[in-house]
Amino acid sequence: MTGQKTPTALGTEKIGKLLMQYAIPAIIAMTASSLYNMVDSIFIGHGVGPMAISGLALTFPLMNLAAAFGSLVGVGAATLVSVKLGKKITIRRNVCWEMYWC
Repeated sequence: MTGQKTPTALGTEKIGKLLMQYAIPAIIAMTASSLYNMVDSIFIGHGVGPMAISGLALTFPLMNLAAAFGSLVGVGAATLVSVKLGKKITIRRNVCWEMYWC
């Protein structure tokens, strides 16, 4: 976000520019994760064999669920923090627990 000059950039910048600014890092991260899974499968398949590939086939969906849950918690917490900051409520040290119980 080096190009952001004002705190109201989300309300004033062009949508296309904002989409590129926020979508490109997410696309790169998802591509890197998928590439890691593919390369990992190749190395394990060559090194260990077919039984290891079947183990990977069982664990990859669990990895995806863990990543989805992490995104769920991260986006939800960011939303709560943004709402609190918008209401001019100061963020204290134990913000995670306070947001959870509020």
